[in-house]
Amino acid sequence: MLAPGAGRFGDALRFEKKIDQVVGYRVPGNFPYQTNRWSGTVSFWLRVTPDEDIEPGYSDVIQVTSKSWDDASFFVEFTKDEKPREMRLGVYADKEVWNPNNRDWGKMPMEEKPLARVLRPPFRRDRWNHVVFTWENFNTGRPDGVCQLYVDGVTAGSISAREQTFHWDLSKSVMMLGLAYTGWMDDLAVFNRALSAGEVMTLHHLPGGVSDLRR
Repeated sequence: MLAPGAGRFGDALRFEKKIDQVVGYRVPGNFPYQTNRWSGTVSFWLRVTPDEDIEPGYSDVIQVTSKSWDDASFFVEFTKDEKPREMRLGVYADKEVWNPNNRDWGKMPMEEKPLARVLRPPFRRDRWNHVVFTWENFNTGRPDGVCQLYVDGVTAGSISAREQTFHWDLSKSVMMLGLAYTGWMDDLAVFNRALSAGEVMTLHHLPGGVSDLRR
């Protein structure tokens, strides 16, 4: 639901409980997919105390795919079992690329999974926290695709170079928001290139959020 005046910059999205419906946007026109040398950035703000506010189970603040969570997918999630809950950036290429032998995800060593982990995320419901992730060199066919995760303008994790080939059916590709997430979200923005660390810090400090970039 829309929460008037409750955002970091005006209104906000308020996810009050788990729902069966998917809230989000179709990729065409909203998310800059490219079939070669693809890069980009996603930025948003959250207000939540994960261990207290989010119901049991995995919680995806955002997920973008045309398939499933482990097949050509981006997501930012809070984990289900760890205390405190971790925040993770997952960037999974086509499953046949990153997991060609269809190994059991639960039995794979953590270092083999395409995840960036924040073990003690600093989130609290009485303040807003800024999350940004970037990707570069996707859909090159080479092991040179990299990702960066930032929290409050500072590098919080990364996914090292690997082949990042994404084949999406654009008629089915969706940027989904608030999957089992309960909390606030504000100022979602998607860029068609990877912002530098300096640009992420500048974005973090914009007094009016991303709307300042249009002035």
